[in-house]
Amino acid sequence: MPALRNPACRAYLCGGALSMMADNIEHVITYWVIWQRFHSPVLTGFEVFSHWLPFLLLSPYFGALADRDQGAGQGIDGRDGTDTAASMASQGPACRCPTLGWVRAAEQGSARCGSRP
Repeated sequence: MPALRNPACRAYLCGGALSMMADNIEHVITYWVIWQRFHSPVLTGFEVFSHWLPFLLLSPYFGALADRDQGAGQGIDGRDGTDTAASMASQGPACRCPTLGWVRAAEQGSARCGSRP
C-alpha cells in the first residue's frame, strides 16, 4: 500500500488499529465482569445483543448512504475528472491516506497526513 510509505500515514493507521483492538478488549472485559458479578447468561447475552444491535440495524443504511457519494468531485483518486497526478499538481505537495483523502501539506512544505493548510 502506498500510504504505508509515509511515516505519518503509517502512524495514523497503526494508531487506528491499536485503538480498535483496545476497544474490542474493553468489550470482552465488560462482558467478563458482568458474568463474574451476576452469573446471568441472560444479562450477559442482553449486553452483547444491545451493544451490537445498533450496528446491525444502522450499518446497511449508512453503508448505502456512503456508497451513494463515492467521493465524486472531492479530488480523491482523480474521480473529479482529472488524473491523480493532475490533482496532486493542482493541490501542491500533499499525501494520500486511505481515510483522510488528499491533505494539503503544512506551510513549510512537508507532506504529512493530517496537517491543515
